[in-house]
Amino acid sequence: MKLTNPHDLLFKETLSHKENAISFLQNYLPTELLELIDVESITLEKDSFVTEQMREFFSDLLYQVEILGKVGYVYLLFEHKSYSDAEISLQLLQYMLECWKTKRKQKESKLPLIIPIVIYHSTKEWDIPIRLKDLIEVEESCLLKYLPDFEYLLYELKKPGFESRKAIENLRIMFELFRYGGDDQELLENLEKILKLLKTGQGIDYQFLQTVTIYILHVFEIDMAKYTKEVTRILSFEGGEMVMTTAQRLFLEGKIEGEAEGKIKGKIEGEAEG
Repeated sequence: MKLTNPHDLLFKETLSHKENAISFLQNYLPTELLELIDVESITLEKDSFVTEQMREFFSDLLYQVEILGKVGYVYLLFEHKSYSDAEISLQLLQYMLECWKTKRKQKESKLPLIIPIVIYHSTKEWDIPIRLKDLIEVEESCLLKYLPDFEYLLYELKKPGFESRKAIENLRIMFELFRYGGDDQELLENLEKILKLLKTGQGIDYQFLQTVTIYILHVFEIDMAKYTKEVTRILSFEGGEMVMTTAQRLFLEGKIEGEAEGKIKGKIEGEAEG
């Protein structure tokens, strides 16, 4: 079966690592929030609140952090639909309620603070309110006290001015790939920059290279020979071999199709004849 959600794979593979999560908080949280949070205390919770039916459109991660010395949470919701959804506040409210219910079952005396964050990567502008009460029709101010309310932080990856240069390398790669959004030409123009980010002072992260390769094969139409050649030139011969091995495995498992499938199939058959 073809991989149905490569965005989810790249999002979770990147932000499940503590160093990437810390880099995200340090570089993208508003200063007033960052001053209250002990980012080094961050731990990834195993819970996911997105239903099976919605996982085609959303991915989520829940982090526990210390906020002013008390247990709190940062909830990341990644929307990978091609349009903004007016119900996002209701969905966030639902997920936050599920989180609070879970904590209640653990006999916590008070509900912990949850900071909701939405990451959005479509080219279409986010044109809906980020505050829940703005979706509710209220004509008299005296009624406002009866409304549930919260505001979420919104990061539009493709919006002019979104900055990724200060974050840790793997986080920058994830943001860049999401920003290209299937634009093959933009990927090719920036491929060298992306691959060089994989080559850090600590060596080449081959596991993340594999994740990047799987994402590229599913989202972009790219010449495999050229991609493999660039990986070999910029990273290493081992990297190029790993890329082709990954591509061949995906083809044999039926998880890629179309143009990429034809190119890989031709290479496999060529090697068999040789």
